[in-house]
Amino acid sequence: MIALVAVLLLAGTVRAQPSSPSLSAADSAVFARADFLSLAGRSAAALDLLDSLRVAAVRRQDRSLEARILSARSVAYFFNGRMREAEAAARAALAVAAPTDTLRRMASLRWLAASLSEQGRVLEMRDVWARLLPMAVAKRDRRHEGFAQLGLAFYSMHEGRGRDALPRQLRALEIFRSLGDGFWTRWTLTALGRALGATGDVAAQRRCWQEVAELAAAAGDSGALGDAWNNLASLEWLQGDPAAAEQGFRRAFEIRRAQVGRRDALTAAVNIALCDADLGRFREGATRLESVIQESAERGFLEVRANALSELAGIRRQEGRVEEAIALQRQALALNGTLDFNSEIDVLTGLAFALADAGRGTEAIALLSDARRRFGHRASPGVVPALDYVEGNLRVQNGDAVAGMRLLRSSIAGTARFGRWRTRMEALTALGIAYIAVQEPDSAIALLEFAASLWAEARGVSRDPEWREQEGAKRRRLFASLIPLRLDWPVEVPADRRVAAAFNDLQRYKARTLRERMRGPAPQAEPFEETTLDQIQQRVLRPGELLLETFVTPETTLVFAITRDSARVVRLPGTRLGIGARLRAWHRLISARPARAGVGDLTGLDSSAAQLGRFWLTPFDDLLRASRCVLFAPDGELNLLPLGTLDPGWGTGPLLAAREVVAIPSAGVLALLRDPAVRHSSPRGRSALLALTPASGGSDRPMSGAASEVRWLRRTFVGVASRSPGASATDSSLGIALAQCQILHVATHARLDDERPWLSGLLVDPAGSEDRTRWLRATEVARLRLPARLAVLSACESGRGRVLSGEGVQGLATAFLSAGVPAVVASLWKVEDRATESLMRGFYRRLAAGETVAKALRGAQLDLKRDRRTAHPFFWAGFVVVGEPTVQAELHRKPLDPPTFAVVIGLVIAIVLAILGYRRRQTRMAHVTQSGPMSPIS
Repeated sequence: MIALVAVLLLAGTVRAQPSSPSLSAADSAVFARADFLSLAGRSAAALDLLDSLRVAAVRRQDRSLEARILSARSVAYFFNGRMREAEAAARAALAVAAPTDTLRRMASLRWLAASLSEQGRVLEMRDVWARLLPMAVAKRDRRHEGFAQLGLAFYSMHEGRGRDALPRQLRALEIFRSLGDGFWTRWTLTALGRALGATGDVAAQRRCWQEVAELAAAAGDSGALGDAWNNLASLEWLQGDPAAAEQGFRRAFEIRRAQVGRRDALTAAVNIALCDADLGRFREGATRLESVIQESAERGFLEVRANALSELAGIRRQEGRVEEAIALQRQALALNGTLDFNSEIDVLTGLAFALADAGRGTEAIALLSDARRRFGHRASPGVVPALDYVEGNLRVQNGDAVAGMRLLRSSIAGTARFGRWRTRMEALTALGIAYIAVQEPDSAIALLEFAASLWAEARGVSRDPEWREQEGAKRRRLFASLIPLRLDWPVEVPADRRVAAAFNDLQRYKARTLRERMRGPAPQAEPFEETTLDQIQQRVLRPGELLLETFVTPETTLVFAITRDSARVVRLPGTRLGIGARLRAWHRLISARPARAGVGDLTGLDSSAAQLGRFWLTPFDDLLRASRCVLFAPDGELNLLPLGTLDPGWGTGPLLAAREVVAIPSAGVLALLRDPAVRHSSPRGRSALLALTPASGGSDRPMSGAASEVRWLRRTFVGVASRSPGASATDSSLGIALAQCQILHVATHARLDDERPWLSGLLVDPAGSEDRTRWLRATEVARLRLPARLAVLSACESGRGRVLSGEGVQGLATAFLSAGVPAVVASLWKVEDRATESLMRGFYRRLAAGETVAKALRGAQLDLKRDRRTAHPFFWAGFVVVGEPTVQAELHRKPLDPPTFAVVIGLVIAIVLAILGYRRRQTRMAHVTQSGPMSPIS
């Protein structure tokens, strides 16, 4: 629901005030000064001036002057956002003005209508404009006739009758253009654009608002310019690009915020919050809306408040707080008469979805059917397809497939006419699911395939990667319906070909935006290169590797087990059967630090690991036994699962004890990592390893273990450089350093942002205060092209982030993959500092010995596991390799310098002498025992 501008005296001008022939020069100066102060936002000063003049008017019993003063007070209150006081002052002016003072009465009616409009009391507003119009025509006051035409057109729009509004708006446009009034010409064009949109002419609507923007910019009219930006942004949102819409809304908000006393800034804030929600920033959007709800209640902006309540309800529903969402939507509806027609339809559909989520589908359908009966004859062409989709989708879910399918077909036809591709895709998906329900799989596949092709095409709407990630997550239902259907249909097609078709569809969907990031900004305009099962088996997988590609749906978890010469699918329970709860419980169990160092209930852990192993690993036991490396591509809550901690039941303990285990976002990402065409150049320089550490100073001190890690690396290996960057990842000297290393070791704190995951960061400069602290942001990293072969993120939780269905984990690890680093070592939970230091030393020793990154990390983890003090998975299981497991690095140990060599030789000699001395003493004691006095013979 985008709150388009109401276009009716929301900013306005006071130059239309009629003159009074008896007004003195001094009184005229007071009114001019009051008007100026009102427009400048200094309404209190304006009211003080008018109060002093009113005393004189009452003393002189000058009713005409008093009426004018009251009307001017209404203006001052209006521009201060005090709509109730503005209404009262306008009514008082009408009561005081003489019946023959038509000019004064028209001015008072105008501001009365404006204040009623701002309060959302549109029926009363309509009656006031209806009173004003014949007065203006009889008096031949074309300006007030134009105002009245605009007001009555606004009411028609509010009622959903866009075509009825057009003649009135065209008449108002003719009047203001003939008067040479550029201000009201711009406002009328703004209103006309909205009416054109209601008739379905989106192209004419866009041209109208673009003309407004050009005219407003030329005239320096910030009010009209802000409204133009707001309305053009609303078109972007309706066309499915919230990222572009947000930019326009923010520009409108900045313009409107400077205009004190207007509700337009709050309207823009609601729209920004809508974009927040569309981009997954629920907490940020909710905070913004709660502020708008409070302020709009205080100022009497009832329509703005109703819209904000409804948008907040949408966020609560997406957060799973369904009952709260229902209550908020009902609060919005309770503000009776304040919502325009389209907004009321949006509130009703939002309420229906929330009711359906609460298991009250019959009530939801009844609500929408009643809305159709009440509003169907007034519905604008763009609203009907959305209403058809919502009701049709709910009817299918509620078991009424025939009626639901009829409505969905109508929605598909309507959305095609009006370019609403999002609703069209959702309706196609819902209709495909309905055909599955009535056992017509051929029709279902055709519809779902068409929806998937539209989704791929629609990704070109915006190149913003965060928008693409969110849009991918929203198509979960589409691919969760298509992929399982591919596995079962057509039955006459061999099973292996059905498996291949389902796998190929999954690769079209999974981690798609990450692959686009990895290819860099330019290739986003190129056709997307799809990954197939044949490519994975013939060109990507290596001997001994087993790929476990997963896809979680509400009903089923699909696990594709792929080797170079086999492919099978296992179906496990989905999220509706509690799989997520089991994964979360296991994650809590292994990521919680034991009560005392080295102590934990390992018996209980072993039992749980064996139970989960039977569930997850037994179906692939033969493939696991034949493999040496498992490539695990998790989906959804499976990202919580360190697969290597599960027990396959071989008597060797966890899977990691017998096999290398590596995480990859998807098979398509692995194919890209192993594609020679997209690899970056080798490092330019001699630095084998670059260690990034926080700058010294400030209150946020480096972790002691992390600092020790870096000192040990510099002391042990050749070509290790350390750096404490102070500005950002784009600092030129840092960029040079990054281009010269093959291993990047980041030993610092990490901060996760689950709402804006690409703002997650690694601390690089703790400046002592939060506003000056500098972070290496994930979005900065992703834009770089790094030649490093390996990034080791030893910070806490560096491998975590927001998990988006289909797109995987968004955060620091994927940022380094996006930058071209083929392998990333990252942590899944808050790691213990000293244990991490020990793990890193073992890892780098093995890496220097020539082991691959996967083998080196596995060996270091098993070393910790064998130590009783760190046997709990909390200490050793938190780090994972993400990406290419076979990466190796040229890392050489330093030779011992002469002083150190002498010390070592001295120690060796001392130890040897001590051993020889001990042996001599033992030999002497044995000789004395053998040659001592013999026992007497009895």
